[in-house]
Amino acid sequence: MREAEMQKKTFNMTVLEHSPTGWLIATSDELPELLVQGKDLQQIRERAPGVVKRILERKGKLIEEVRIDPPAPETPTHFVTRELVAVAFVLEAA
Repeated sequence: MREAEMQKKTFNMTVLEHSPTGWLIATSDELPELLVQGKDLQQIRERAPGVVKRILERKGKLIEEVRIDPPAPETPTHFVTRELVAVAFVLEAA
């Protein structure tokens, strides 16, 4: 049996504005279960790592770190934006 090894994965999170309310909603094509709401981008960035961690732990991953990397400078901070989510997790030994 081999030792468990650290794996890293990154995926995109799309943040959209819900027009009638002005609230933001974050989703991801790579992690379809992800749905995070917030009143602003800062709140989305604060909430998303915990949500991602819980989703992946329910799938049996041992999560070490989840972080939101800052968007590229040309990325708008209103309406639609893309955020990069970086996840470090332990892949169980086979």
